[in-house]
Amino acid sequence: MVSLQPLAGLRPRPDLAQALAAVPYDVLDTATARELARDNPHCFLRISRSELELDPNTDPYSPAVYDHARENLRKFVREGYLQEEKQPSLYIYRLQMGEQIQTGVMGGVTVDDYNAGRIKIHEKTRPDK
Repeated sequence: MVSLQPLAGLRPRPDLAQALAAVPYDVLDTATARELARDNPHCFLRISRSELELDPNTDPYSPAVYDHARENLRKFVREGYLQEEKQPSLYIYRLQMGEQIQTGVMGGVTVDDYNAGRIKIHEKTRPDK
């Protein structure tokens, strides 16, 4: 059994929620991400596809990209674009695409549960991934 615990999530500041919203990182290439974020300093793609701010020849899986994503996440928190919840919670979400509806729960889990294989990484939850 997986140990699911509440966590204090980061939420967008209400007045910036629309500007922060972004498509999933894995449905677009770097050039498209760069274009979508071009005129929006608050776009979450600056974290999830942070290579868009680096040299176009940068490997999107290089350590520099992950370092830059960490810097951008810290900046978004420091500047108040993302704000930590005051109290830990479990989060319920629902996504709908056409007739397909997906509902889930988000919270904190242990590294031990992950290492023991009790948690599937998201790339292995669908056959097409």
